[in-house]
Amino acid sequence: MYATLSTLPLFIGMNGEDLVEIIHHEKVGVDTLEENALMAVQGDSCNRLHILMRGALSFTTTTTDGRLAATETAAAPLLLEPEILYGIQRTWSSTIRAKEECWLLVMDKSSVTRLISRYEIFRLNLLNTLCSLAARRRQALWQSPAVDGSRRLLNFLTSHTLFPHGEVHFNTQMQHLGECLGVSRKLVGQQLAELQSKGLLTYSRQEITIPDLDKAIHYIHGTTA
Repeated sequence: MYATLSTLPLFIGMNGEDLVEIIHHEKVGVDTLEENALMAVQGDSCNRLHILMRGALSFTTTTTDGRLAATETAAAPLLLEPEILYGIQRTWSSTIRAKEECWLLVMDKSSVTRLISRYEIFRLNLLNTLCSLAARRRQALWQSPAVDGSRRLLNFLTSHTLFPHGEVHFNTQMQHLGECLGVSRKLVGQQLAELQSKGLLTYSRQEITIPDLDKAIHYIHGTTA
């Protein structure tokens, strides 16, 4: 446990004595998930901190009307939605499943609060994580993508992702995309075909897959990876 803690987000930089103290005196546990096991459901309450130590998880995030869903995968080490622990709305923003066998470090909120108060490096690690998350989301809102239609469509899709890299799968209809973008269903189909011809995505009737999110984002902004 000591060797594992020293490599995880929030605990990086803490000395051995502090880590041993945490292991023996705080409510720190390890949960295991089998492949395809359900960890959390979007909208369920969350009052514990979760850190993925081993394995990979899939995150499915669905709009409130249910007409657009995005599924992404992220691997360990990973801090899971730390912003919701002390937020106004303390509920999971995604439905989370294990892509393979996973180990998760789990801490009660009371233990996290004590660690924030007691250990400066823990507090700074958490602040850095939250600030980085906030900066990425603000940047995504205010970056100005190229204005042609296919890039605008791709930008709409990538803006609905949690992570800046990897593969993402969308479940939606072209009619819905057209309504969101203020264009016809036919034009959405033409733009998807154009993006597919460039190798930026693949699509079928209700499914769109972006295989390389980083490549797609560079295309949107007219830069090279």
